[in-house]
Amino acid sequence: MSDGEETRPRRAQASDKPETDEIDDTAAASPGSPRRSSPDEPALDPEPDGGEPGSNPFARPGSDSARMPTPESPTRGGDPLEATPIPAPVLPSSAFQGPAPRRSALSSTSPVESDSASQQWQWVAAHRNRLVVWAAGGLAIALALALISFFIARSIRDAGPGAVSPSASATATPSPSASATPITDADLVEPADLAAISTVSSWSEVSTTDSVADHQSFATCLSTVSVDVNPVQSFQRSLATGGDDKLATLHQIDAYADEDAATSVMDARTTALSNCAAVLVQARIVGASNVTGFADRTFQIDLVADDETPDYRTLLLTQEGRTLQLLEVRRLDDAVPAEDVATALTRPQQAINEAAGADEQVDPVVTPGVVPAVEPYGWLIASDLPRVRAGAGLWSASEPQALTTFGTGCENMTLSSEAGPTQRQVARYQIAQDDETPALFGLDQAVFTFDDKETAATFVTKLGGNLANCKARVPGSDVSEADAVASVGVDGQKGSSRIFTITRQQSNDTRSAWQAIITVVGERVSYTLVSVEGGYQFKAAQLSTLAERVGVRLTQFE
Repeated sequence: MSDGEETRPRRAQASDKPETDEIDDTAAASPGSPRRSSPDEPALDPEPDGGEPGSNPFARPGSDSARMPTPESPTRGGDPLEATPIPAPVLPSSAFQGPAPRRSALSSTSPVESDSASQQWQWVAAHRNRLVVWAAGGLAIALALALISFFIARSIRDAGPGAVSPSASATATPSPSASATPITDADLVEPADLAAISTVSSWSEVSTTDSVADHQSFATCLSTVSVDVNPVQSFQRSLATGGDDKLATLHQIDAYADEDAATSVMDARTTALSNCAAVLVQARIVGASNVTGFADRTFQIDLVADDETPDYRTLLLTQEGRTLQLLEVRRLDDAVPAEDVATALTRPQQAINEAAGADEQVDPVVTPGVVPAVEPYGWLIASDLPRVRAGAGLWSASEPQALTTFGTGCENMTLSSEAGPTQRQVARYQIAQDDETPALFGLDQAVFTFDDKETAATFVTKLGGNLANCKARVPGSDVSEADAVASVGVDGQKGSSRIFTITRQQSNDTRSAWQAIITVVGERVSYTLVSVEGGYQFKAAQLSTLAERVGVRLTQFE
């Protein structure tokens, strides 16, 4: 290297060794030394191509402006630097006045990279190992966090149904009290427990499940019940016999996170069972019982599906703290007594009570009860009404409304305006899902409210007398009366009903027929009319049962 080329950047020569990513430690010349030309290189033209002395160096070469003289810089205060309105021109080279960037000898035709880009790549190369360590460390931390989350989730899942409530709803279920004793499948009924229901039948287990997702059956009327909480424990067992009466049981125990959650589910279940027709299940309410000496809360009801062979269901529900229990017993032709069902549940209920901290001995006492009250209070509901034709029909009810036209023509009074009642309303009931139902068939119930019992008694005596005497007063009429029916409702309130069958000749070819029930309880009178046609009408026993239910419902007015 000549002395004249001391500050010229070195050009790398091809090496036999492979290139490495090591930093080039070749010393650069001082930034302040100007670059000398080589003897082999042409001298730099002091003027731009085509330029002339005195031409404008700030204009684009070759333009008309380049041929103009250099404008004089205005001065202010005698200092041309302060008067310069624009910065000095920036030539198309690096802002640093050091040597040109070093190019590889293997690629002498590659464009010269800027110093900033070169320095960035040199920095990356210098810190490559550290960057790799940082990236590996970040990946390791992310993997560790993922593994921790996975094992936490699996530990919660493996803790069992008592640890987490797999709720599908938006409402979260809090964890149960740590002091609560968990229930087990040993608390479910066994064949020995069911000997109280039948000693002649051989009971066999059909299935036993320990989670809501695995349960295979639902109690009558409860398949569509939806609540916002799920049990933290749930066990279900079904057992059956081989008899012709299809005797079978379904037992379910559910433990919830707290008593409030259990109460909300208990309320939903009792509401559904109190009016199965509201959930599109044609199950008629047969009766209900009171059960004491058993649990904090009990609910007992008897249902029947009016099929060719009546299908009876006896249900007993209990709540002790946060734990619910349900036993449904099915039998054809005849309902299983509530006393037998309570006896069968004695051992499981004792275990549930002890788990909840109640040490009292379970000793159930069963007495006749009143069917549960359902809105609209005081009125018949769809689940009170029997099917006219076995195995077909689903009743529905309308809301009570003001009474207008009503009657058979045998009442000998205008019921919509007769003096005495302070309130008169009517509700209408229709049956569907029976293709043999006549077009005119239906049931209407009118309820009259009076100021006192005496006025109500006077009204019902007049109405009943007019119906009974209709044959003598109205030509073409025929009236028959069945035995009176007594009823006992809420708080022992007593009622009485009269039942009539009325037919009237409307024309030479047309006769109209009704089945009528007049019921009085205290200051209220119910007049129930069933429009019938041909043989499509209630049987005498069905009418008596319906009359008794009307009397009970009247005691539930609020």
